[in-house]
Amino acid sequence: MYNTIEFYPYKKFDVNGETFLYSATNTGIFKINDKVEKMIRMHGASFDQMSIELNDTCTMEELKECLSAMEKEMFLKTEENDIKIEKRLNPDIDQKIMSVTLMLIQECNMRCKYCYAEDGQYHDKGKMNLTTAKKSIDFLIDSAGDIGELQVSLFGGEPLIMMPLIKNIVNYIKLKEQETKKKIHIGMTTNGTLITEEIEQFMIKNDIHVQISIDGNKETHDSNRYFINKTGSYDKVVEKTRSMREKGLLTARGTITDEGLNILQSFYHLDLLGFRGIALAPANNLLSEKNDNKLLENQIEYIREFETLVKNGKLNLARKMRMTLSMMEKIHNGNIRFLPCGVGRNAYAIDINGDIYPCHRFVSNKEYKLGSVFDVSIGRDQFIEKVLICNHKQCKDCWAKNLCLGNCPHENLMATGNIQESPERICNMTRSMYEEVIKVYLDLTEEEKEYLFPNEYKESKDDKN
Repeated sequence: MYNTIEFYPYKKFDVNGETFLYSATNTGIFKINDKVEKMIRMHGASFDQMSIELNDTCTMEELKECLSAMEKEMFLKTEENDIKIEKRLNPDIDQKIMSVTLMLIQECNMRCKYCYAEDGQYHDKGKMNLTTAKKSIDFLIDSAGDIGELQVSLFGGEPLIMMPLIKNIVNYIKLKEQETKKKIHIGMTTNGTLITEEIEQFMIKNDIHVQISIDGNKETHDSNRYFINKTGSYDKVVEKTRSMREKGLLTARGTITDEGLNILQSFYHLDLLGFRGIALAPANNLLSEKNDNKLLENQIEYIREFETLVKNGKLNLARKMRMTLSMMEKIHNGNIRFLPCGVGRNAYAIDINGDIYPCHRFVSNKEYKLGSVFDVSIGRDQFIEKVLICNHKQCKDCWAKNLCLGNCPHENLMATGNIQESPERICNMTRSMYEEVIKVYLDLTEEEKEYLFPNEYKESKDDKN
């Protein structure tokens, strides 16, 4: 028998005359009727109170059946469900590694205003040598176990300064692929100003995925991203990337600042330049709080534009909106998550000295050093324990906790001094964005979902065969 009726965190949505419920613990979306809506409004009531209140809506037996179904879906709060959730939120994290980011050089030819890496130097100016690079790749392979596809990301500073090392790294990766029968994908994030025809041909030949850091139009970009002499870099980026953009080989990563709050304008400008994927994300630690409302308005507008594109049949263009699509994939997949990304779990960053960090943003912060590729015992447990969503006290009763996962740990560290604590303004903004994303998702047809999330539908069909 149920005594006090309580529910785990949820969010209710009204879309096209129907009512839906998103469950934080189940991660599912359920269409509900008036009876269930009345029930959840009575959170905290006794079973007797609820049965009296709903007497004209359902019988005692129907009420018990409904509560039983809610308990099974882990929406109704019970002692048994508390135990299940506690076990589920303290998982046995796999020790296998899938990805490493190599900090090839902790120097840069630019001086971007918002750089978290101290002009690309990460407080430790220098260059990686080939011995360290090889040791890092060996570390990845040895730590991957039976994982067949791995990722190496070439990063900096500005990685293209280290083109001779990059060539040697790629050759070594090809050799290790032959030896291990593993596929190692190579990616690179670059400011694009040093690309030459020779470099382009090398990238194409070796199937290296290249992401360009570019914030939008000339005015927006040059206000943030400039050379050492303060000259804007937009014209040089556009010039040097033209050939690869025309071939559809580049994606763009833009940073949203106070100077670039018109996100849609930036997106369409980057699309016009021919980038095949566009990710635009705010530099939350640098944005003025006075612009929070304006930023949120523009983010909501951006999400709604995604829906407009889908409904107008422009799904390829909608798929270019990488950040919105990524948020929607979390809704679509509905998985239980524990960590905001691969940080410190299956992905690491390795600095010029071979020191291992949870991700590239933590590089040179010795408090978060996890080990070294020259001594492969990794002390990650304490870090993982801190970033697990179940250990974020402020997230305990948040309906969006399984989507946000407590925000980026490094952003938290920069904003609050604590990787487990997010600024409330960021929490509010994130909830508002996910609320809009879920509304858009609920209005998608099955055909639209199949086009937007082809991998998930392929896996579903494969499971049935």
